[in-house]
Amino acid sequence: MFTRTQKFFAPLTFALALALGGCASASPDEEVASASEASQEAQAAPHERGGKFGRHHGGGELLVTALHELDLTDAQRKTIEGALSTLGDAHEADRKAFHKALADGVRAGKIDEAAVKAKLGDGEKIANERRAAVAKALNTLHATLTPAQRAELVAHVEERMAKHGPEGMKHARGPRGPEDGERGPRGPEGAMRGPRGEHGPMGFFLHGLDLRDEQRAQIKSALEASRPEKPEGMDREAWAKKHEEMRTRMKAGLDAFRSEKFDAEALLPSKEMRPEMGDHLVKALSAIVPVLDAEQRSTLAQRIEEGPQMPPHFRGKHGGREHGETQAPPSR
Repeated sequence: MFTRTQKFFAPLTFALALALGGCASASPDEEVASASEASQEAQAAPHERGGKFGRHHGGGELLVTALHELDLTDAQRKTIEGALSTLGDAHEADRKAFHKALADGVRAGKIDEAAVKAKLGDGEKIANERRAAVAKALNTLHATLTPAQRAELVAHVEERMAKHGPEGMKHARGPRGPEDGERGPRGPEGAMRGPRGEHGPMGFFLHGLDLRDEQRAQIKSALEASRPEKPEGMDREAWAKKHEEMRTRMKAGLDAFRSEKFDAEALLPSKEMRPEMGDHLVKALSAIVPVLDAEQRSTLAQRIEEGPQMPPHFRGKHGGREHGETQAPPSR
């Protein structure tokens, strides 16, 4: 079961998962430091378990977190929401074609990976445009916040990075207790969680499909088998070194965000490790689809076609109740 925080961020992560095939395992170039409940590691090293904030995520989560966690003025909120709205709207025709082809394959029970990915158009161009848009949005966020707010936002990210390090991702969640009761017991070692489990990116696709236990086991095995390989010619030690460089870059980027002089490139990973856009999303769904029955495939296909039900207005812990029925998570 999703926590309230996961429910709040699920639509956004699902949106980023579908945006131009960037999926929840968006390429490092399109990702920025995430301060949401993201648990995306699909392009991380095969044996890396760096936790929820060990990598850069998505495209707008840092802005969403500012909206959700900081005490903003109305003018600040409007500016940040405007910056966030610029992410994910470009190449709408390509995105819709990609969604339709992917949904059609899900319904049929077999995804033509090459045909689906071909709907994305010029991946290199899209990735570069996406990177530029994210950089502009991050620069806007920095310019909009006061020094104290920037420090608070970075502290929030760093706190979660520390909390969800290697040991923080080791156990799954146990059953959730009553709303105001005590936390339920910790889940069993190795239970499905994270990028390959129901609480990871694929969880936003699989949630509510009423999976049977044997299906869960099959999906876990299938996703592990579809896990992307390390870059050609790079052994585990070299990959670990590269990943540590990425973490160091992220830490330096957060330090820069605190300061008065900030260039968003400091928070964007280098371009050298960009995988093909949408590759892992398509591969992961291709692995999952054969395990699902017809009704489950139909539900999943409809979910892909309709996209996420985004909350119309982010209010977060400082902004009270959101418009509509969505309640922002309580302050932590």
